[in-house]
Amino acid sequence: MSTVRTLPRERISSEEEERVRSGYEVSTHYRFQASPKAAQAIGADNAPLAELTCGPAAQVWRINHGWRSQGDRSGFALDTQTGRWRQQQSALSDNDEDDDIDSDAPPLTGVKTFVQDARYILLIKPPDAPADSENFLITLAHALQRGIQMECQIEENKVAVELLGQGKRQTIMLWEAVEGGVRIAEMLVE
Repeated sequence: MSTVRTLPRERISSEEEERVRSGYEVSTHYRFQASPKAAQAIGADNAPLAELTCGPAAQVWRINHGWRSQGDRSGFALDTQTGRWRQQQSALSDNDEDDDIDSDAPPLTGVKTFVQDARYILLIKPPDAPADSENFLITLAHALQRGIQMECQIEENKVAVELLGQGKRQTIMLWEAVEGGVRIAEMLVE
């Protein structure tokens, strides 16, 4: 993709404020660079509590699919002539004024921005999730995140947590969200 540019808008409508408040639809993806380390958490009665998988230096992608309010994950629009980010063609009205718009060159739509990084990640899969598994996993994920913060005495923003997958394949992913972490995932697996 060619070089692009962007500037903050001088005027902002109440509709734009609402979209900013609702945020973006972001998904997380990963790939192990080396063989992951696996372990199993076992309770006091020797019953399995969770399967743990630690990926040292895993590739992590965070993909921005667009505004949450759009609902269709259609990405963003980019004017390839000027390199400016634009509103989706469906959002443009006849009275919208935007300088440097060339009506002969429609914007490139469906552009999804992403960031990529190498991180230590920890995947946690409970063996038997209850019927209301999504709420259970969300609660468990945040409890684990908070427990790690307290036990390792690290700041709140240093460990990130997210649910990946759907249904029975849903997994909790924890990773250190800052550079030069203390390898919490490896410590937990060991």
